[in-house]
Amino acid sequence: MATVWAYCTGTFAPSTGKWESNPKSGWSDNIPFSSLSDLNSNLTSGGFQSKITKLAIIAHGNTPGVVLLDTPPLTAKTINVYENRLQQLVPFFDMKEEAFLIFFSCIAGDKQEGTDLLLGLSKIFKGIKVVGFNQYGFIGSDGTMNTPGNIIAVENEGAKNTGKAITIDDKGNETRRPLILSPWGAFAKWAYNGAIIRLPVNETRSSTTTIPGFHENNLKPKAVHYCANIYCKGHKSAFDRCY
Repeated sequence: MATVWAYCTGTFAPSTGKWESNPKSGWSDNIPFSSLSDLNSNLTSGGFQSKITKLAIIAHGNTPGVVLLDTPPLTAKTINVYENRLQQLVPFFDMKEEAFLIFFSCIAGDKQEGTDLLLGLSKIFKGIKVVGFNQYGFIGSDGTMNTPGNIIAVENEGAKNTGKAITIDDKGNETRRPLILSPWGAFAKWAYNGAIIRLPVNETRSSTTTIPGFHENNLKPKAVHYCANIYCKGHKSAFDRCY
């Protein structure tokens, strides 16, 4: 089982900085790549066939539904250009386990454009959960060595200069430490086999309709929050999900 942190080196798209090899971070392998074809070659030479349970692709975004991965940028409209190169990554996943492809790209999973991108990718990576984020991420300044998995969630692109990080956790509580972008956090959007199965907290819908059997004693209407599950009967908190 392998968890691979693959980061763009800046040949065809902006560099994503320096990353240390640190298995204690939860990522077993640290692999640089200059293009998708290069990533495929590196995974092949590393013997990762059918071994990856989590593949993180670190590339810049900064626009909803856009990943600056190669030429042209990856979007819902350019997936067909990338399709063969993306399909070459599928055999590296261990399909006997729950597998994830995670794009750590600023706001690439945001809004309808982000949804369309993730849905399109999930049709290529069948049986694999494809994850994007609707929030910006911050890493160290140029030349700083970064730890895989440690991408701090910030409120907007300008927050990279002010250091204003998000400190409300995925249960709505104030935290001492800034949040990091995580597939299980408040800013993640999941697509699976052509459907969105998990929404960021601020994209869940809510109402004040009382659902029979849901609220204790049905005394009075309370805010009900619905997750991405089309059969969702509602949750007490926007941070709760069926999945």
